Amino acid sequence: MTQDRVREIHERDARSILVRGWESPLEPPDTVVTFDAGFVATYRGDCPYLPLYVTTPAPDGRTRQRFDTRTLPDAIDHVAEVLRDDGFVGLWLRQHPHLVDCLHAVRVNALERRLADIAADTGTTLVTWTDATTTANDAVYDDTVES
Repeated sequence: MTQDRVREIHERDARSILVRGWESPLEPPDTVVTFDAGFVATYRGDCPYLPLYVTTPAPDGRTRQRFDTRTLPDAIDHVAEVLRDDGFVGLWLRQHPHLVDCLHAVRVNALERRLADIAADTGTTLVTWTDATTTANDAVYDDTVES
């Protein structure tokens, strides 16, 4: 994905955008906060624990806060605080398929809704990056970009 394509996505007249079939760039613009799911879940009994990361631009690079699926509400609160305080223009939900594989669909749908609400409240654009076949909470998104 080129930076021009990323710019085009953010210039759309939408508050929440679902990007289907494109991988997000490894390095987002400095105006974007990322909410990432990790790649490897651990299981205790039948309950999966997936690492979650909220990454924000900082003067000396990027700052990453680690959470997991047990502390998902804390991760959401952290996103809300960062977006309220620092005036970023974008919030990227990345590795969406990992969330869907690890968590119940109702939890992922609620996460998408909550992040969209936070983005709308803070004047930020939510961009969710997913693959071509993973289901998403389509009602959350104003626009969809497909590969």
